[in-house]
Amino acid sequence: RLTVAAPEVCPAFDDGRAETSIRAAVDWFEAALLPNGQYVYEYDAGTGARSDDYNLVRHAGVTMSLYQLAAHRGDERALGIADAALEYMLANLYAPEPGMVAFARPGEWPKLGGSALMLAGLNLRRDATGDARHDETMRALARFTVALQREDGSFLEFWDPGSGVPSPDYT
Repeated sequence: RLTVAAPEVCPAFDDGRAETSIRAAVDWFEAALLPNGQYVYEYDAGTGARSDDYNLVRHAGVTMSLYQLAAHRGDERALGIADAALEYMLANLYAPEPGMVAFARPGEWPKLGGSALMLAGLNLRRDATGDARHDETMRALARFTVALQREDGSFLEFWDPGSGVPSPDYT
């Protein structure tokens, strides 16, 4: 056999390097947090311009990861950053039916991913703080998640606001 490019070998990763990486990630998310609770998603260092493109699933995933750090390590700074980003999420809830919400901006089809990650993040926030104020939002997000689950256990990806039901075209 001939190998043109040898597989990459990662260096050993010890606790000190892990801690340094965690701190660097939290520093980045803190620096990337905008006043409206969004994160800088794309940035062109050459022009200094931020992209108008934004990904709600990534927003929810980053926020969930910060809540995970708060829940498992008591990181108050991560909790504060995540709470600021949560305000953006709470301001962008879509109610497809009474008692059900999804994380979606106006005019967009609500997606399973962002809503499920928001639910997981809120659960981690509750673990970190013991604060029950978002419990009803968690239940409403869970109802949305269950509404997208099919009989075989798989999930549909989108809720179609026009038809008022999950779109059967995307899994």
